[in-house]
Amino acid sequence: RMLALSMDYLSGKPFQYDERDSTTLSGRASYPNQRIKRQALAENVAALPFLLKTTMLVENRELRRRVLESSVIKHVLLVPTYVGPWVTNMLRQKGLPSRAAIDYLEYVSNTTINDFVGTYRTPEIIDLEQFQHAKQAVYEKIEAMESTIPSLIVLPQEETERAVSTPIIWYCMNRSLLKPFVVATAVIDLGMEVALLLLF
Repeated sequence: RMLALSMDYLSGKPFQYDERDSTTLSGRASYPNQRIKRQALAENVAALPFLLKTTMLVENRELRRRVLESSVIKHVLLVPTYVGPWVTNMLRQKGLPSRAAIDYLEYVSNTTINDFVGTYRTPEIIDLEQFQHAKQAVYEKIEAMESTIPSLIVLPQEETERAVSTPIIWYCMNRSLLKPFVVATAVIDLGMEVALLLLF
């Protein structure tokens, strides 16, 4: 909770007043300075090993929801260095791990500019640019893992459909179609289908 409060204060949340002298407990930093410190806090939290993975595997859905919706975790979701093989490893496991991995993909896909800058300030153009860059970097990191799409094959149909409905998996699939090997395979398959139609 202390980390979430720190993230909120670095998003422009007003400090509490000391009722004894009616002065703020601390001065407020400039917005550019807050922006830098907010990103640094998110990266430091993201450096904690398996924090996000452990959070996703919490069985109590209400507790997990509260943690994932905290301002600090929402920002950590947009730190690309946190993406790793743990995502696809969870996807290939049955039960809670695979469901939790898809939940993670949904949370990442649904992140907004307010998750990046907080809800206590009006986003500026530089905020939007940094948010788009961070989200794109996370998408690219997940797409770069070659086992992302193959991992979906072993999922139950319902879970596969849920995963495929996320923008991040759509991005991965669209990128895969642009790869030379995939395109060549698709052309060969199409050619064979056309040949079979002409022969019969």
